[in-house]
Amino acid sequence: MEQESFATTDEQFALDFSIFNMKSKLKQSFQEIYHMMIVWFSQDIDQLYDAFIKKHGRDMIKMEYFAFEVKM
Repeated sequence: MEQESFATTDEQFALDFSIFNMKSKLKQSFQEIYHMMIVWFSQDIDQLYDAFIKKHGRDMIKMEYFAFEVKM
């Protein structure tokens, strides 16, 4: 079995290392974007919930339909 060898130039190594760094930064950026999307979605849902309670809150108390909040 022949011995395998690996040869690379300094330029190729620098290019590969640079590509690796860019990929890691992109991955971190996507993680931050996903987190921001989840936070924004949560805030939007909270606003919808508050608007729903403001609009229908008294009717729900009168009719005792507290389970509708959970279903929403």
